[in-house]
Order: sequence, then structure tokens, then C-alpha cells
Amino acid sequence: MSRLRYYSSSPFFKWLRKKVGIKKPVALAWGEWDDWEEQTKKDHPVGWFLTETLPKLLEKPEDFIKSPFEAIDTYIYNRFVSKTHYLPTHLKPGKWYETDYRLIHGMFGALVDFVEIETASQTLAWIEDKEELKKYGVPKSYGKWWGRYRSHRCAKAGIEHLEWAASLTFNEGEGLDDNDPRIGQPTPQAIAARETLNLYHWWTQVRPNRGDAWDISGFRAHWDAMEAKHGGAIGRWLFGGKMSDEDRAEYDRFHKILDQLEEDWEREDEQQMIRLIKLRRSLWT
Repeated sequence: MSRLRYYSSSPFFKWLRKKVGIKKPVALAWGEWDDWEEQTKKDHPVGWFLTETLPKLLEKPEDFIKSPFEAIDTYIYNRFVSKTHYLPTHLKPGKWYETDYRLIHGMFGALVDFVEIETASQTLAWIEDKEELKKYGVPKSYGKWWGRYRSHRCAKAGIEHLEWAASLTFNEGEGLDDNDPRIGQPTPQAIAARETLNLYHWWTQVRPNRGDAWDISGFRAHWDAMEAKHGGAIGRWLFGGKMSDEDRAEYDRFHKILDQLEEDWEREDEQQMIRLIKLRRSLWT
């Protein structure tokens, strides 16, 4: 979260880059930046020095002066805005949550923030048109120094970036032989992006819509029917020996369905948590 001026991205150097005939990509897949730099240095040695090397030299004095202030600024941002020292559960405060419940919400809460804040910034950072930014609900303070101490959440921007990354494939001319079997296949970045999207969709769309196990299993309807049948004193007919063999068998049947459904959901949660753990090394921006 640096405020250091990057001269290579300034209007002047963008203009100069056009003049010397260098087209700098907005984004490239993993490993492709090295190929682009190597080829550009070879084709435009003077232009490379003027548009890439010189800007970095100009940044050094400013970097030397600003470094101590940057350290303080970064601490404040990470401590009070991004709060990267803990996992965000997004749970309502004031209630007690068991550790297992906090664990899954902490893990997937971090995934949601990764997609909707960190990954979203990868899309928004390259948009210069103010009207286009409005489509993402970006406030006027976005990118300005006075709006620095807040983070903009935008699921749409995060998903769009991941969808782009998920489409990346190995292509010819990227250090691969013409007959390399990887050509046309998804890159590691694409595979990770697809898995990120799948887990994000499961947590935000699939899991919240599973419903209530008591309702889906039919156990609640049976419970209510038995309460009505036995005058609402459910404890007396359930534990007082007043339940008929037929009622007991029906109760056990619905209870077994409920137990199995809850067990299936617990197993699903665990499997998704394992998938997220395996993905963790790809969750960086």
C-alpha cells in the first residue's frame, strides 16, 4: 500500500513509451513478464532505458526520503484497515460461536475478502475511465490520498479478474516447443483461479442455500405433528414412555434422516476446508 510515485506509470512515460514504439501489456500470465522484458530490451534497448530504467532511477531519491514514513503508513493501514493480523469471520458480534464454527467462517471469510477486496483491486487498478469505475460502485475517494484509509469491496471486480485468469492457457512462443503438450492447456494461474471461483461460489451461493436440516429432512414437521398429537408436552411422550411403537419407529426414521443429512453437510464442509487449505499458496496478490 505504497504512496511512492511510480514514474514508469506516469502520463509522460506512457507518452514516451508510445513514441519509442513500446507496447506495455496491462497484465500477463505468470512467467510472461520475463519474456516480455527480455524481448523488449532486445528490440528497443534505448527505449527500454528511457521508459523503464530511468523511471526507477528517478524513484530512488523519493524512496529514500519516504521510506520511514511509508513504514508508519503501512503499519497504520494494516493494523486498522486491512487488519491482516487476524482472520475475518464476518460473524455477528455479541454471540458465542464454538471453535469449529469460527474456524470455517474464518477461513472462508478470508477467501471472501481475498476475492472481493484484494483480487478486485487487480481489476480496478487498471481502470482509468471514471465512468467505467462507477459501474463497480467505486467512490470518488478511490485512489486518492484522502480515501486511502478504507478498502473498497466489489465482488463483481474480483470475479471478473478471476474469470480472466481462469481463461489463461499456455501458448506458442512462450518458451515452449511447438509440440509441447501443454500448449492450449490452462496455466497454473488459471487452475488456481478456477478453484478460487468454485470455492467462493460454494461459500457465498451454495452453502447458504442448503436450508435448515430440520425442515429438509422432514423432522420438524414430524416433531410439530407429534406435539399436536400429544398436547404439546413433547418431553412426556418422547421420554415418558407414552409413545406407541408405531410413533417411536416413525420418530426414529425421521431422526435418522436428520442425522445423516447433518453428517453429509459436515463432511462437505470439511472437504471444502481441505480444498481451501490446498489452495492457500495461490491466494496472494
